Amino acid sequence: MPKFERVLPEQPADLFHQIRIVGNRATHVQGGNHAEALTTLKLAREIGVWFYRTFSDSSFSPGPFVPPPDPAAATKLLVDELERLRSVVNDARSEAEKARQAAEEEARERMTAEERAQKEHDDCTIWEQLAGEAEQAKAALAAELQTLQSTAAQATPQTTIKLVAQAEWAAANIDIDETSTRALIDAQLAARGWEVDSQAIRYSTGSRPVRGRNMAIAEWPTKNGPADYALFTGTRF
Repeated sequence: MPKFERVLPEQPADLFHQIRIVGNRATHVQGGNHAEALTTLKLAREIGVWFYRTFSDSSFSPGPFVPPPDPAAATKLLVDELERLRSVVNDARSEAEKARQAAEEEARERMTAEERAQKEHDDCTIWEQLAGEAEQAKAALAAELQTLQSTAAQATPQTTIKLVAQAEWAAANIDIDETSTRALIDAQLAARGWEVDSQAIRYSTGSRPVRGRNMAIAEWPTKNGPADYALFTGTRF
């Protein structure tokens, strides 16, 4: 594994691993939902920030994550998460930016059903075009990666040490929110045989221990406040 050779620090390696898990599930079993896609998008963004800080500009500040528009079928949890992310963005925006955003949202609300259908068709065409461009970019990136690997093979030990230190520093400054952190923990617990889903299997939604099941129940109440996770082997805590 690259991280054992210190090529890739543990934090971004965990993010890559989570994205791989979600991607494989989406590809092979057509699984996933909007909330999972949103979390994966946030993780991918943090990997991009880590990469840029490592290889280009260590002082780079990306600003808050800007969430996509609400999907057609959104759960309450997803709507709440999108609202929270927008609140973070709004706090960082200037008054002029806020006014522009409000005007755009008002214009979207005024769109007729026919206009929305046409826009969705146009968006679909754009996404198909972007997919083609992405394949071309993938090929170009592979060629660039090969060039970088050749250059890296000729790097001096001092250069390598400096790059590793920069990668570790950038990894230590990866900033993921609670929802994304829970997704990573869920994956780690699931890999160890626990039945876990911190969005669905939680005390507040009525989840309780069940005989014969190994469950990780989120937000379990304790005298010191809710525990992030409570692990039950059957009915034993």
